[in-house]
Amino acid sequence: MTERRRVQTEQGQLEYELTRKRVKNYNLRVRPDGTLAVSVPTRTPLKQADDFVRRKARWIEAARRRLAGGREQASPAYALLLGRRIPLMVEQGVRPCILAAADGVRLRCTEGTEAALLDAYRLRWAAPVFAAAMERAQARFAGVALPPVQCMAVRTMKSRWGSCIPAKGKITLNAHLMKKPFGCIEYVAVHELCHLLVPDHGPDFYRLLGRVMPDYAQRRAQLNRPDAGI
Repeated sequence: MTERRRVQTEQGQLEYELTRKRVKNYNLRVRPDGTLAVSVPTRTPLKQADDFVRRKARWIEAARRRLAGGREQASPAYALLLGRRIPLMVEQGVRPCILAAADGVRLRCTEGTEAALLDAYRLRWAAPVFAAAMERAQARFAGVALPPVQCMAVRTMKSRWGSCIPAKGKITLNAHLMKKPFGCIEYVAVHELCHLLVPDHGPDFYRLLGRVMPDYAQRRAQLNRPDAGI
């Protein structure tokens, strides 16, 4: 059963769509158009549903501001995974976890910890994805005497998508690449492999990069676009 509700909050009056379901937790979603959808357990009193929306009023207002800024700005209404924008729903819960849902991704966490929880989830799955990207990247160097990769690491970096230490044969990829399309991850892998042969970013480097990945400029541009989600 679905009904429309209005509730007065510190951010002004909020209107939301309330659905009663066979669920154990309260769910709140800010849709791309800014409307609110709330689902609660079947026997939840209306006052408790209204109080839940009141408590989330500041979070809702912040989400709407980011949505109003355009699709090129981060929005907590979407989670990012390999370039896909997946509808994001948030439940209140002391023990954080991520739950699969037919209509998106559901987080159970305390307010303000959504991004950290998603980062941990993406990091958990990064190794096999990055290994596959590296394998495809290395295949592009057929006929090139490419030194072997002795070590590939994954970690969170603030200012670089990847790094290479040619003397050690070590390549590190940024865990935040898990937000980007697979083709962008492959581009970063190719970029760092080129550094095994050419340490700097001089003309020789870009000649090699253009030879093994002719569309690298398009992939780089896609990689550096602002994220439209968290």
